[in-house]
Amino acid sequence: MSASLVERSTSFGEQLRAWGLNPTTLVFSIVIALALYLTYQRATAISVSNIPGPEPESFLLGNLPEIFQSQVGVPDFKYQQLYGDVVRIKGPFGEDRLMISDPKALQYIFHTAGYGFLKWPERTEISRILMGRGLLWADGETHRRQRKVMLPGFGAPESKAFVPIFRRVGTELTAQWSDILASSPDQTTILNVASWLSRATMDSIGEAAFDYQFGALSNTDNEFMKAYFGLMSDTLGSPPRSAIFMQTILPVWMLQLMSKYSRARNLVHARHTARLANAVTKQLVESKAEALLQGKGNKDILSLLVKANASEQSSTRLTEEEMLAQMRTILLAGHETSATSLCWVLLELARHPDVQDKLRKEIRETEMSIHARGDSDFSASDLDNMPYLSAVIKESMRFHPAVYQNYRLAAHDDVLPLSKPINTTDGKVITKLPIPKGMKIILSIAAYNRNTEIFGEDAHIFNPERWFRDSGEKRGPTLGVHGNLLTFAGGVRTCIGWRFALYEMLALTVEIINNFELFPTPDIDRLRREACLVMLPTLEGEQLKGENLPLRFPEYENPANMLSHCHLASRSFRRFRYPVIPHACPAFLCYATRSYATRLSSNTRPSNQGSHKSGSLWSEESWDQVFLDLDKSLPPPRASGPLFSQPRRQTMTERESKVLTGMLDMIFDSKEAREDLGDGNSEMPGGIVRGQVDDLFSRLRRFSRRPRREVDSSTRMFDKKKEEMSFCTTDQQLLEWALREVFDESKRYEEAARKAMVEASGTGEKTELPHLQSPIYSQLIAHLMRTFRVHFRDPNLALFIFNHAQKLSTVSYVFGCSTAAYNELVETRWLAFNDIQGVLAAIEEMTLNGVPFDSRTRKVVDTIRRELGSREILTGSDEVVQSESWEILTKIEKLLAPKLHTRRKNFLQWKAEVVGVDDNETFDDWAFDDLEKLTVGGSGRLN
Repeated sequence: MSASLVERSTSFGEQLRAWGLNPTTLVFSIVIALALYLTYQRATAISVSNIPGPEPESFLLGNLPEIFQSQVGVPDFKYQQLYGDVVRIKGPFGEDRLMISDPKALQYIFHTAGYGFLKWPERTEISRILMGRGLLWADGETHRRQRKVMLPGFGAPESKAFVPIFRRVGTELTAQWSDILASSPDQTTILNVASWLSRATMDSIGEAAFDYQFGALSNTDNEFMKAYFGLMSDTLGSPPRSAIFMQTILPVWMLQLMSKYSRARNLVHARHTARLANAVTKQLVESKAEALLQGKGNKDILSLLVKANASEQSSTRLTEEEMLAQMRTILLAGHETSATSLCWVLLELARHPDVQDKLRKEIRETEMSIHARGDSDFSASDLDNMPYLSAVIKESMRFHPAVYQNYRLAAHDDVLPLSKPINTTDGKVITKLPIPKGMKIILSIAAYNRNTEIFGEDAHIFNPERWFRDSGEKRGPTLGVHGNLLTFAGGVRTCIGWRFALYEMLALTVEIINNFELFPTPDIDRLRREACLVMLPTLEGEQLKGENLPLRFPEYENPANMLSHCHLASRSFRRFRYPVIPHACPAFLCYATRSYATRLSSNTRPSNQGSHKSGSLWSEESWDQVFLDLDKSLPPPRASGPLFSQPRRQTMTERESKVLTGMLDMIFDSKEAREDLGDGNSEMPGGIVRGQVDDLFSRLRRFSRRPRREVDSSTRMFDKKKEEMSFCTTDQQLLEWALREVFDESKRYEEAARKAMVEASGTGEKTELPHLQSPIYSQLIAHLMRTFRVHFRDPNLALFIFNHAQKLSTVSYVFGCSTAAYNELVETRWLAFNDIQGVLAAIEEMTLNGVPFDSRTRKVVDTIRRELGSREILTGSDEVVQSESWEILTKIEKLLAPKLHTRRKNFLQWKAEVVGVDDNETFDDWAFDDLEKLTVGGSGRLN
């Protein structure tokens, strides 16, 4: 074999020489030609390497680990802040990619270009594994064909028709929560609302989309639900670097082989779920097709889809595989995104009790109007006409987009328009961005939804009030279908079920907030925005357990042994149209008490003949038994749980109050009682059981919640700023936030004040001038210093914050470097650096500038004295070092010593001169009390 190869190569070389060509020269020429060709290609190819962007973590994976392993939005917001709305990122082996949140570029990609930007191949494969070859997998003409068949099931009228189903599921959900609370010993509980909402949305999808009862809420052992719960977090959550590398580098056919045969836990879970889903959906499709042939088609989405598919031409119909894939897509994408979005809505309502109370007030007022017109429940139009509810849902979808990124691939060379010019790294300014064919782009929905030019300067704060002012709906190019948000994407790839999801969220939010008050729990501090294709709530260190959002439900004020009766009575009491929750309405408590007393009695209300038998509802014995049971069951008075929220000033609406009065009159009014018993009867003077009812409520009143203090606007403002700080996971992020949100704001305040002063001096009118600084500026400076020192253990940045505030301007120094900030400076100097000389300089600075000391300043000095006394912090045993430290401490204590009143100072001087230095307490008391007699004309000069 080798001999033949040698002979062939020799003959080939001889042939080249016969043609007058040298083999070595030929090879060399080919190499030069290839090099020239590659150089020409690189010189003429479109490049984005001059776009600003972060340095890659590694050459092998670029910036992808940070993007795919971080919490949702953390890299997006950082890149947006540092480099702008168009960022060059690195893929594997130094490949250039883009992350885009520029509004005009996004509008071009989503709307103008249409299918000119394809999905990443590796992302389509993930969609195929989870949902099959359905709408989220398809692209181009296949996507257009599938979407055309599915559209009839997701129109506006069809989505509105499902509202009663959503309301029914919401009622079942709240009833189960009420049962849990009823069985809780202290009438309070913590629930993983993520799990419950996932089950509720699964039941909604089953009934509305398939006319099928999954029973996820009622059957916790549901195998189908178990398979779907945690699927996203298990399959896609926190991918290791090896998974990122394989998804990015391997060709699609190899990924398909891995998904089919790999024994990895996440892929086994995905295959098991796919088998279950295919079995259920195949049976459903067959039954709907048979019903259609018999003319018995329903109005659920699957029936409409089967009907639409049957009416299409054979070339445009969905295949059986595609039909099953659409069902799996609706199941997973439909229930997971809605449940996740609802989780973030409830989280923000728990974090913002003022928003929760305002929303509940709107819900109750709408409910009253519904009952006034004779209807029994919320309709789609009622949900549409609740502006604050709409604002809360929009703001939550903006702040926490369930789908946070889209992934696109340029199908050909293109040019992206830009909202703002880009300063390239080579010094150029460009207003349009050319991109080459094959360029991979990450469309950052999370970053766009917090674009300050679209949604205001406070875009990084949860604030539903923004939707009542000039918001993003009216700014910038048109992008999203709802509120100009990109949460539902846009253009040809707009989420086909966005109306369905929206009405589902509206209906369930109304039912939950109308019946419960939500509070955060300590575990919320460990909450992660997990990137799992959708943004799931998980707890730090417990990501493998799946989505988890623990919220606390409030303690009921009702007696423990009455709560179950209250819950049972709620069914019949619904005709009065009060909230189900007993503590939300005193009238319901009264009704439940009456029902409870009825259970103790074997008789009913006395007849008109005036019979008043012992043991009846109205007898002393029955009511004494009620009071006895109440006294035995009531827990000792105690404060309510942590005060996370402001109190509701009124828990009853005007109509509820009127019905309560009418009910009390109907049951207990003396006039009606006398009419029933007859004029001659004198057994009930002063009204039937009026005294007993007064006694009952006076006893219950002892266990009401204590009034909570009001929170002023500056406190709320400071709380919002602290909440923003909590989202910064590194010291660098917090520093960037401080420079942007604190110090830049300080400059704006000062500039506005100076401008107003100039305008006021020009007009000569007396006008109220704006603040020179934010009212919480000094609090922010101190809190930032403490956060850097204690939380991030970076005392140098704490000192930087103080120095920056000091040097920014005179106004910043005066207003920002307050006692609290100086206390942080003193603690940092001593606790972090053992710098007693720095402590002295800070104390002298406070004295010179008239900044008052407080107890915290003196505590630091006491700490210094203790540690100096132990000699543990000294750098050595040198007596000179020790003596110098004690001298400095003495100076500090003298500066901190309280200043003597002039009268006292003069008295001590006189005592030293006249009486002597010996202490004489009796003389001191007498002399100092009569010091006025010893002074001349109150001048302070001793006689």
